[in-house]
Amino acid sequence: MTDDQLLKALGQLAREQRAMEEPSVTSLSDTAKDKLAARLLAEVRRGSQNPGPTGHVIPSRTKAIRASMLGVPLAMAAALALWLTTTERASLAPLPNYEMVASGGARDFRSGEPSRGEEPIVLVPGTRLDLHLRPATPVVGRISTRVHAVQNGQAREIGVQEQVSDEGAVRISVPAEAIPNPGEWEVVVVLGRAGAVPETLAAAERDRSVLVFRRRARRDGEK
Repeated sequence: MTDDQLLKALGQLAREQRAMEEPSVTSLSDTAKDKLAARLLAEVRRGSQNPGPTGHVIPSRTKAIRASMLGVPLAMAAALALWLTTTERASLAPLPNYEMVASGGARDFRSGEPSRGEEPIVLVPGTRLDLHLRPATPVVGRISTRVHAVQNGQAREIGVQEQVSDEGAVRISVPAEAIPNPGEWEVVVVLGRAGAVPETLAAAERDRSVLVFRRRARRDGEK
C-alpha cells in the first residue's frame, strides 16, 4: 500500500468522524504514538499483501483500518500515518559518522582538567566516565545504545545513565561502581537504531548497521 492509498483510506474515515474533536498528534506522548503507529502499521502491511484489483484498499482492509483507528480523529490519524512512514524510512537509512569524546574520572574530579590522549581514564568511587557521542549530521529516527565493559576478552553489559538529544547526540555516564572489578578495562559503546542493537558485543562487532566505540578505563579502589 502506498502513502496515497493509505491517506485515501483515512479520508473515508474522516467523513465518518466529522463531528469528532481533532486533538493534535503532538499532544501525544512518544509511547502513545508508538502504540497507535504499531496498530496502523499492522494494517498497512496486511493491506499491502492483499491489494484490491485497482490497487485500492479492499473493503475488508478498509473495515480493519476503521476498526483499528476507532476513536482516533482524522488529523491525528493522518499525522500518525505521515510520521510513521517517515520514521520507518529513516530507520532503514545508515547512521552518519559519529565522534566520541571522553571525560571524567579521578583527574577531572580532583583538578577540573579533562583527561587527554588515550591513557586509561582512572575511576575511583564517586567518580564517573562521561562519553559524548556527536553525529556528523542530525539523525532522523530513534537510536539506542548498549555499553559493555571488557577485560581479558570477556565482555559484560553494564548499567549506565543515557541521554539522547532530538538530533541523535548521546551522552553516557558510566559510574565507577558500574565497572565490575578493580583493574584496567575497555568500555565499549554500541550505537544503533532503536530495537536493532545486538545484545552481545560479539554480535555487534559483526553487524555493519551499528557503530562501535572504545575507551580504556581503570577502576581503582580508593579516592
